[in-house]
Amino acid sequence: MYLKKTSMGYAVWRFSILLGIAIFRLATNRASAAGKPTDDQAKGVTALVPNSGRIVVDVQGVSTPTPLFFSATAEQTIQVGLAEILGEAKVKVHVLQGHPEVVTLGLSGEGEVIGVSGKGLRDWSVRQGAGKRFLDLRPLLTAGSPDPQDLDLVVQTRLKKPTVPGAVSIMMLTAGEAAGYSSKVMLRSDATIDLRVTAATGLVPLDDGDGVRGRNASFLADFLPESGIQPTNQCAVGS
Repeated sequence: MYLKKTSMGYAVWRFSILLGIAIFRLATNRASAAGKPTDDQAKGVTALVPNSGRIVVDVQGVSTPTPLFFSATAEQTIQVGLAEILGEAKVKVHVLQGHPEVVTLGLSGEGEVIGVSGKGLRDWSVRQGAGKRFLDLRPLLTAGSPDPQDLDLVVQTRLKKPTVPGAVSIMMLTAGEAAGYSSKVMLRSDATIDLRVTAATGLVPLDDGDGVRGRNASFLADFLPESGIQPTNQCAVGS
């Protein structure tokens, strides 16, 4: 519908234009002040002028959230025994950009995660998808406060009653969704276990000989009770 060029029609038309501009500016200012736009802010704004015409202001400009990028390092110590295999990983996470609602690392090997602790951690869970397992870490986020950039966590793992003698894929942390990741792994065994590393693929031994370093490592171990019998293929390390 078009407005007639009368003094009344012109006044209504001018008022509609000014109202549309005011609504557009208000919506733009609100989106800018929010800082972190959400999907529910992506709405059109409509202004109606009864019996005179219609003007529609569709506000676009809600930006796409910045994708999350983070790096992580882990120092993992694995203790192999006859009754159980225990693992402890000291993990440092650094957020490079984005909103860290969930930080995801990978898991390889047999066993379970029995605990994750650290300042600034809200909760954690183990998730399975595409034949792999993942460790989802959720930082404590507070409205009105800056997002945490760094997390220092301790992850504990366990495999009960490993088969001895037998083959076991030992649980370890892997890169998961980290943009950058490195891991130092130290493997220890009780005096009752005869265990040694005979092959390493994709990993670099440390200069001091105390472990190996890599990105997506996995341990496959064969071990026997200490009895003077030399096992033939005790442990293979790969990525």
